Amino acid sequence: MDNQVVVFILTMIGSILVFLTFGALVGGENIEFTYVTLFIVQFSFTTAMLFKIYDKVKKLEEKQVEKKRKTI
Repeated sequence: MDNQVVVFILTMIGSILVFLTFGALVGGENIEFTYVTLFIVQFSFTTAMLFKIYDKVKKLEEKQVEKKRKTI
């Protein structure tokens, strides 16, 4: 996935769905809902950044492989 925004949105949606499903199973709302929501946003941002780093590393590896093929 090359687009960081798409990764962020998909992670956010997935995290919210998992959280709401888990909340429906356990039941009840309290102040922890706010903390978990903030954690979901932070987790989504971190995941998006990790995918961006992974994509850059992958591109650098491809460039190195192409360089080696040209020199051989």
